[in-house]
Amino acid sequence: MKPFDLEKALSGSRVVTKEGKDVKNIALLKDLTEDEFRMVGVCAGEFFRWTEDGVGMYENDTYDLYLATEKCEGWVNVYREQTGKIEFGSKIYKNVTDAENSGKCNVNTYVCTTLITWEE
Repeated sequence: MKPFDLEKALSGSRVVTKEGKDVKNIALLKDLTEDEFRMVGVCAGEFFRWTEDGVGMYENDTYDLYLATEKCEGWVNVYREQTGKIEFGSKIYKNVTDAENSGKCNVNTYVCTTLITWEE
């Protein structure tokens, strides 16, 4: 999870609670209320309120907000140097075919292409 960002949340980024529950229909009621809990949304079928920083109404609230991380994947090539040391290529490819085609251009050092995954 990433720290909550109001601008990203209002522009459609996926928002979750501390426990990973999805939060939908986030809106800011800046002109309608003077209290600090001006942001509203729906989580697990219930209506909740937060500060503009994504903080829930209770101390250590399990409904504090975060931006969800996105799972990413790509393909990288593996090479063997003349010394025998294994190195990964520096480019991440979107598909296995492009990665393999690039790797095979280095026929003397190319070992294989492998899938990597990460979260952003």
